[in-house]
Amino acid sequence: MEKEYFYDHVEDYLGKRLDATSMKYFENGVREHPEWMEEYRFNSTLKKALRTDFRKKLETVNLNQKKTKPFTRFFTLYKPIAIAASLVLIVSVGYWQFIKSKKIDESILFEKYYKAPTSLSPELSGQRGESNVYADSTIEFYLVKADEYYVKNDLPSAIKILQSTSTNIQEDKIHYQLGLLYQKNKEYLKSNEEFEKSGEYKLNDVQWNKALNYLATKEIDKCLTALSNIPKESRWSTNARELGYDLKK
Repeated sequence: MEKEYFYDHVEDYLGKRLDATSMKYFENGVREHPEWMEEYRFNSTLKKALRTDFRKKLETVNLNQKKTKPFTRFFTLYKPIAIAASLVLIVSVGYWQFIKSKKIDESILFEKYYKAPTSLSPELSGQRGESNVYADSTIEFYLVKADEYYVKNDLPSAIKILQSTSTNIQEDKIHYQLGLLYQKNKEYLKSNEEFEKSGEYKLNDVQWNKALNYLATKEIDKCLTALSNIPKESRWSTNARELGYDLKK
């Protein structure tokens, strides 16, 4: 859900004027971006406080107007306006500081967007264990073995088995999977080194994962560059756009 959609429909949501489908879509979006609702409530409370304070001051002015001279009455009338304007300025600065302090740090953003794959080679999952029918000189043999270790969360063994492949079968897929393994093992520099060697294999996935690695190492400019390389038709385009927005807030 886009932030613009949130602000266009939040009043209808709180007033229970959305249909069931829109209500579910909106609630899913709020679960992904709880900070939007917090920001909205802060704004609403601020506006209400300003309106209440200003109304009380005007009521006081009206009660005292008949008791004052015209010249004094002029300053009595505009004094609360000046005070309200000053209050708006002060609160605006405070709100900017509030938003600045609420900016999500890189580690939280990484945890928000990183989703480890459940399997390195799901298409070969039926060959795990004793079902592995591939000869040990084939790339499939190594991929299946690495996947066996991966699903057991034995990342060092999975990395080791892929690194042991002979030089003549060092295919792009091997480097790609090593990139995923190093990433899950929080070795982000090594992960990007492997992604760089993966050629054209799953290029959009590579760009997305490189962006996440740059995010984890706080290299924001490189992260934004990688995000900009993800085409709109990619399955990562929505995530890339939202992560880019989060980084520029």
